[in-house]
Amino acid sequence: MLCRPKILGYLAGILLIVVSVFMCVCTAHTATSRGVNVTAKTPSGSSRDIPLYSGYHALVIGCSNYQQGWPSLPNAAKDAKSVGQMLKDMGWDVNLVIDPDTSEMHDSFAKLITGPGKKHDRGILIWYSGHGYTLKEADGSKLGYIVPVNSPDPEKDEYGFMRSAISMRDIETVAKRIFSKHVLVIFDSCFSGAIFRMVRAKPSHYIKEKVAEPVRQFITAGNEDEQVPDKSVFKDVFVKGIKDGYGDRNEDGFITGEELGAYLAEEVVNYSRGAQHPQFGKINNPALDRGDFVFVKLEVSELDKLTQEISRLRKELAELSKLREENTRLRKDLAEQKKLVATLRSRSEVKTKPVMEKGKSIEQIEKASKKDDWISNIAGGYSHSTLDGDWVLEFQPKDGVLKGRFYSRLYSRYSGELFDFKKIGNRTLHFKFNTVGHKGYYEITFSTNYSSFEGEFFFLKGGIVLHKQLLYKE
Repeated sequence: MLCRPKILGYLAGILLIVVSVFMCVCTAHTATSRGVNVTAKTPSGSSRDIPLYSGYHALVIGCSNYQQGWPSLPNAAKDAKSVGQMLKDMGWDVNLVIDPDTSEMHDSFAKLITGPGKKHDRGILIWYSGHGYTLKEADGSKLGYIVPVNSPDPEKDEYGFMRSAISMRDIETVAKRIFSKHVLVIFDSCFSGAIFRMVRAKPSHYIKEKVAEPVRQFITAGNEDEQVPDKSVFKDVFVKGIKDGYGDRNEDGFITGEELGAYLAEEVVNYSRGAQHPQFGKINNPALDRGDFVFVKLEVSELDKLTQEISRLRKELAELSKLREENTRLRKDLAEQKKLVATLRSRSEVKTKPVMEKGKSIEQIEKASKKDDWISNIAGGYSHSTLDGDWVLEFQPKDGVLKGRFYSRLYSRYSGELFDFKKIGNRTLHFKFNTVGHKGYYEITFSTNYSSFEGEFFFLKGGIVLHKQLLYKE
């Protein structure tokens, strides 16, 4: 307990050192390894490094608890959290949004557009897990929608659905409002993907120089006629492809959007036994369909170690700080308890101060008691503080007869005359006083230890103790 301040100081010192190192490493790390560079081949066949991103940002959305007639999807939110955690572990900035309604979903898109999406050299990923739906349009085309948790079933309330669901045209607008050069949108749901042009060509065996051109890419877990199960094969294959590197089809150390789309299309079909056919494509816009999104695991191992160490030290400091606060509280409680005990002891012990003008010292009483002549030596007055106030006892022995009375300094109605007394052994004196205005009597017993009196005070009525106080030293 006494060593905790030293321990806290020691850990605080370590934390300060680690934070200082952390800041230095962060500065160097940001300037070097946090930037994402890729090696691309030029048309002439030579290779050159291309600076691609300053970092990554992901908006990850999961809708599980639907409110207006749609079946709940317990795993959708879990899948979103799993994807978000994987990307965080890779060094990404992640905004996780669970069970948004229409307003909250629009708000998350607006924050993306006006925040990370303003940075040209940022790789942007949007992930959605939840229900999807497709509606036909007048020209025979089909338009897909993603469904916030407050959106109703269009077969029961088409008007409410149209007002609350997010169409692929809305998603296209979001993608075009983002100024980052690369945006990849992945839907773990099924609907028509009319806004993007399907890509069916096999991915290149190497990264081409045009990879740095702007692009808006889209991947869905299946086509409009398929049902995506709540237990998502698509998510599991995606995580495996990125985290374990299976999406790197040409094994060059990078996973492009085209590689990922081809990998998912092949593996999800296999794992779902043909029940799901992921769709992959680019936006139908010549200014935004030339480049390719690239996944690179940021080299942040040393940074992660320092971050974890700082987190651990902060946790220990927080725990020790709580212990110190608890220790301080217990010490305070102990001091208050000691004070209370001292008060109770002072009230439970009789501090009898003989009035020596008329009486004799306690030593003389002790000596007289040994001679069995205590009556003639008890003359005088004795005051005793009790819980009810101050009581005064007066004795006047004469010719071997002891007379006395008691009264209260605070309560005039409490008084009585001595009517019986006796000595019990060498050290115990027992007195009985009648009462004025009460039916009963007061009984006082003293015992002496040759230096003070200790006693108990009773009020008896019909043989029953109605009032009992401990006399204590004044």
